[in-house]
Amino acid sequence: MSVFTLERIVIGASSIKGLVNFRYGPAYQAELRAGGSELDASWRAITAGEPMLYFDTLAVDATLRLLHNTAGTAYIIPHLPIAANPAYLYMQILADGVVRGTAASNQALKVVKGLIVPQRCSGAGGLAVLTCALYADFDGVNAPVQKLAAQTLAAGGAGAAQVSRLAAVKNNTTVLYRIGDWSVDFGIRVARPQTRNIYPCDTHIVGFRPTGRWRTSDLEGAVTASGFDGAAAGAAGLLCILAKYDADGVGVEATGAIALTFRTGSRFAPTGLRGGREGLMSLDYEVQGRGNTVYTAAEDAPLFLTTGVAVPAESTTARSFMLGPVYDNAELVNAAEADFNFNLRQTVRGPADLPWDTIIITTTREPELRVTPEDQAFYQVLAEGRAIIGGGFLLFLRALDPDGLPLADAATEHFSITLPVGWIEPDEISGDHGQVIAGRVKVTPVKGSGALVTVAINVAIVAPP
Repeated sequence: MSVFTLERIVIGASSIKGLVNFRYGPAYQAELRAGGSELDASWRAITAGEPMLYFDTLAVDATLRLLHNTAGTAYIIPHLPIAANPAYLYMQILADGVVRGTAASNQALKVVKGLIVPQRCSGAGGLAVLTCALYADFDGVNAPVQKLAAQTLAAGGAGAAQVSRLAAVKNNTTVLYRIGDWSVDFGIRVARPQTRNIYPCDTHIVGFRPTGRWRTSDLEGAVTASGFDGAAAGAAGLLCILAKYDADGVGVEATGAIALTFRTGSRFAPTGLRGGREGLMSLDYEVQGRGNTVYTAAEDAPLFLTTGVAVPAESTTARSFMLGPVYDNAELVNAAEADFNFNLRQTVRGPADLPWDTIIITTTREPELRVTPEDQAFYQVLAEGRAIIGGGFLLFLRALDPDGLPLADAATEHFSITLPVGWIEPDEISGDHGQVIAGRVKVTPVKGSGALVTVAINVAIVAPP
């Protein structure tokens, strides 16, 4: 019996190491047909196939550099054509016990024509992972993906030389700290024209619409940087800084990082604020890439690679917040959960002669706040709903001191969100046997004489006068 494990991808003198997984499928489309009065199909024909190979790698730094510049050829949109040098995905044979198999006994998938494009770079506070797709094309002679046996592996190890993590998001000189889950979606769109062959013969890049998302608990820094309406990336762009883990110590190295940089003019904005009494409040962000009106240099693209980046030191003063009470004209009511969806809808447009968007338009803004109060009388008295009255509907976020303890109401270090005008209505009520019933309310602000939503930092938790 022969069993194999994932090794590496080799393209000419270049290698993609640190592979986490791969997936290949020919994606055949077939027809089953029966003739005349036959009960069962008498033949099967494969009418089309679009072979694809996907893989994840921890070698984010090296692979991104390869996709942006291969053997001195720079690519404005990151990709790697498979043409002069075939791509080999090696699978190493395993022997009994803890040893690997011998040379010339391994397997490989070989692609002689195709295109590798990055799809996503992501992480959840730890290692960064890069996901790529390899579009395998028909060269007129060979199958798009060939299965090879009796292969000898290239020299050297297959592990990543270094691994990375998202250390910070930086807009010009403003650094956003306390970053948790994050992702950058490259948004590279391809087209594969139909031919009389079963397989596609070409893969074309027809669009580049990158987006990014991240979550932060540094609410003050985030709101200061963008407000609730969002902001444009500054002259230096918005950098998602990927720092290298220190091989000789704890943490990441302070120099030599790379950054996936959203070009100046790209827009970033909060999408949701959520949390409860038993955890920290977090703010979700999204950035939409915006390219230049010309297509001549890497920095014209909506997203490009920056190397030699210094890693900002993590803030020691960024504060954390937990959910506080809400106020609705009469009294402060403790809340168990809150979810504020900003609902900023954007439209992007670009000229026909460019592969990316050059205009980002915010078309509508329809925020909604959902709150689960601990006092269910708050839910019951709403009946079918009513307008916000008095000083508005307030959501307080309670600051935590450096020791992690919640600060008293009177401390002027809390955070408040005010919806001055709008509507409060029951959203849903639910419960299980033996459990406390929970009723949730929805608050929808509408346009008044002032701002739709106002934010205040360093305030006391107190009912408005």
